[in-house]
Amino acid sequence: MAAEKRARTTDEMRFAAALQACPACGSHQLGALDLAGSDTQWRYTGACPACGAQRAFEFATMGDPRLARGGRFELGDGESEVISAEQFLGVIDDAAPKIPAEPPADLAERRAAVAELELAFTSVNELLKLVPLGEALMPGSTDVRLNRPWVEREYVRLRKLTSRYRPASTISQEALDGHREWLKQGGKGDGYLVLEGVSLTGEFYGPINLTFASIVNSDLTNVELGYAILDEATLDRVTLTGAVLDGASITNAVITGGTWTRVRMSI
Repeated sequence: MAAEKRARTTDEMRFAAALQACPACGSHQLGALDLAGSDTQWRYTGACPACGAQRAFEFATMGDPRLARGGRFELGDGESEVISAEQFLGVIDDAAPKIPAEPPADLAERRAAVAELELAFTSVNELLKLVPLGEALMPGSTDVRLNRPWVEREYVRLRKLTSRYRPASTISQEALDGHREWLKQGGKGDGYLVLEGVSLTGEFYGPINLTFASIVNSDLTNVELGYAILDEATLDRVTLTGAVLDGASITNAVITGGTWTRVRMSI
């Protein structure tokens, strides 16, 4: 008897649900979904945003999927059991014509392209876990692209596109250098970093030093601050939905209000 296939995370559950067409209208769109379950049996339910039909998605899981997280552009630790390599490849193929080589000037078009790019890049990251090393075709596959060299080339292509689409940094290097010097001087002189009413949505910074910095009434949705230092920082009414803070330090930070939904904070 074959082992039951299990989902790793809620991210993987939503990704897998989006692969299933609505039986009423054929749409793959997902609206708001309610999550319910316990132990290793969970389900998403909600209305199809295209036609209003009620839908349900049942999953066996590796535990409580709300407590597990993968890295950015991943669906969880280890290999997927519920999504096949061919399905990931299909997502890449479907996204390809929707991602212009150069980011569109129109904001709505750019956001739509970024959403497709994130799906494709997530898929190629998951393919790297599934496709074995070497030149041979993935066992059981009939698609000649499912070999390691092709997947690695596709990873490089999508990684370059991801960098091209990445928003310009709102915090300049000069501002970061000034704040670092201010810290070296024991908090004296110019350079103290204050961000108020700014949007850093989708921007990448990585392991920057924001010790004692003040961030007020600002939008940091999907910002990447992996291994950043925010010790003693002030975070007042800051939206961090989907932000990546893996490995970041927030020792003695003063956090007032704001939104911290689905923030990644793996150590």
